[in-house]
Amino acid sequence: MKPILLTLLGLLLCCRLEASHIASADIRYEYLGGPNNTYKLTLTLLKACEPGGVQLQPGESIVISSSCTTTDTVYATNVSTDTLGSYCAMPNSCSVPTALMPGFIRKVYTVNVDLPLACADYKFEWSNCCRNAGIVNLSNPSGLNTYVKATMNNLSSLNTNVWFPNPSPFMIATGTMNSIPMHMVDAENDSIVVTSIQPMTDASTNAAWQTGFTMSNPLGAGSTLTYDVVNQVIQVQTSQMGKFALAMRVDEYRAGTLVGSSMRDFTIVALNASAAQTVPMPASSSVMHYVTCPGQSHSISVTFNDATVTDSVFLNIATPTMTGWTFTSSSTSAPGTATATISWTTPGIMNPANLPQFYFTVQATDNSCPMTSFGQYAIVVQTAQCVADSVWPGDANGDYTVNVYDPLAIAVAHNYVG
Repeated sequence: MKPILLTLLGLLLCCRLEASHIASADIRYEYLGGPNNTYKLTLTLLKACEPGGVQLQPGESIVISSSCTTTDTVYATNVSTDTLGSYCAMPNSCSVPTALMPGFIRKVYTVNVDLPLACADYKFEWSNCCRNAGIVNLSNPSGLNTYVKATMNNLSSLNTNVWFPNPSPFMIATGTMNSIPMHMVDAENDSIVVTSIQPMTDASTNAAWQTGFTMSNPLGAGSTLTYDVVNQVIQVQTSQMGKFALAMRVDEYRAGTLVGSSMRDFTIVALNASAAQTVPMPASSSVMHYVTCPGQSHSISVTFNDATVTDSVFLNIATPTMTGWTFTSSSTSAPGTATATISWTTPGIMNPANLPQFYFTVQATDNSCPMTSFGQYAIVVQTAQCVADSVWPGDANGDYTVNVYDPLAIAVAHNYVG
């Protein structure tokens, strides 16, 4: 990132965080396998560190509903907490409450649920009050709920939601085009459609825009907001300083059928700065989706490049902890670039029915100043049996699980459908 010269007055005007609550929220589900079709629901929330702000709770309620089941509420517990807001020369408001530079607390909540019934319209919903009082593009933001949901159609196949590991809020510079990482991975390699939507307060109500802002100009007149799915970046430009609430919906299609969706409600903070951040991003040739089989050995590498070629790039690689698995990881760095390498051998007893996929995460950070640029990325590894003559007793549809979908596969094969 080129040196950013923040205008102190502009920072005071746009980013002095008001008494607030939610700055970002997203919800997703991950298929874990097993005879009862177990899913892990993950809710990620962020709040600004500020005087008088309401603390995030140790647990959150998620409502599950469908036309095939009764409505149920499950309690997701906090499994991780971290602080976002890294500045090389000054503290953020999480470490020093009176600091000018904004800091944010992120909490991740999870809960496992069994969904043995196949249904076309599962919904997973979360809502709570209230938004940041200082948001400039919504009317009366401090009185508005934040609402997000995910949907699932598992009539004919199982699904895991797209994952966006890179957290909001995103800091941008006014008056120039900014590229924000929109990295996402999908375990099943579904076709992905990203749609800009209006932030919502409940299942049927959109948050009202402040005067001067619209769905086509959520960052003000003359602004630009583009979701580039191919290059996995958000292109954004605005001449106005402030905090802006935005939302997106991600739809997943498999063979032309909508199998799932998820929402992300997030905040962009526009600062008066001399240049946009340049965040280390995966090289265009990087592969972030792999398939593994029992007994296979792998060594994968992903390179991250910084558009400011004089910046140093540092990588933090996280691998999962799983019984019987051993992962080794390393990284190499040069000016403007760094490469992560991860190696492992999949155990011969690995069963895809109980481990449909797993993830590696990589945080790529540069040494820019006064605000450090970073992006969080994920590599997904999908599991498979990979032996042509393998037979799983009762598994008629080849998904390595004996469940309610197998009679359907038999009926379709023999044209016993109506």
